[in-house]
Amino acid sequence: MIDISNNEIGDIGARHLADALQSHPKIGRMNLTNKSIGDNDIKFISEALHNNQTLMKLDLQKNPGSYRTAVSAAVQIRNNKTITQMHLSCASIGDNELRFVSEALHNNETITELDLSSNEIGEIGAQHLCNMLQNNTTFTTLNLGGMKIGDREIQYLVYGLENNRTLTVLNLRGNRIGGNGAKYLSGALRNNTTLLTLDIEANHIGNIGAEQLASAVKNNKTLKELVLANNQITTETRNRLAGDERLRFFVHYDEDSDSDECVYYYESD
Repeated sequence: MIDISNNEIGDIGARHLADALQSHPKIGRMNLTNKSIGDNDIKFISEALHNNQTLMKLDLQKNPGSYRTAVSAAVQIRNNKTITQMHLSCASIGDNELRFVSEALHNNETITELDLSSNEIGEIGAQHLCNMLQNNTTFTTLNLGGMKIGDREIQYLVYGLENNRTLTVLNLRGNRIGGNGAKYLSGALRNNTTLLTLDIEANHIGNIGAEQLASAVKNNKTLKELVLANNQITTETRNRLAGDERLRFFVHYDEDSDSDECVYYYESD
């Protein structure tokens, strides 16, 4: 273990550290907390660790910038083969940060559940998600709730879904998906044969979007549940589509539920 926490190593020191990491590939744990290491320097460290296969934990807490959580997670994803769930809710992960995580997950064979909820991405981040879904073959549950995903981002996500054969639960609750996004998702549902639950509660799909999704579900024999609550759908439309029991227009939450809690942790077997 390397522990140089609570020291001010600065930009040049971080780059020297990155060089040293490339020369010593068998480090098991490294503590770099409270180092004033910014995003640019964390990128150097991340690149130096890209081919490292022994580092199990990288502590970057209390450093400035937003890359620290994503880079620490990427190290664990690549090297800790016991992790089955990765929770990165509210971790200040945007387009650039998501790249570290998605690249690490491309060939991961142990993580089945990924929670990225309550972060914020744009089209570039959606492309990273698309690549991740295309390359990963172990995901079963993906939580993308509250990530400000709109119709443009959904296009990339749908393409990833069409090429994914393992995902069974997808949470898109509380995003910015409108009628066009619902159209894209409808196309994915017509072709997808693995998804069991799709939750798009609290978006903006409206009546037309609901009807498009309901039509797609008719031809999907795999999907068990499509949550459409709080989507600006009129009572008339809900009543007309209510014949399919898989469509849920109302949801009930346990008052003791902690589903909105922001978390960053991982779980192992």
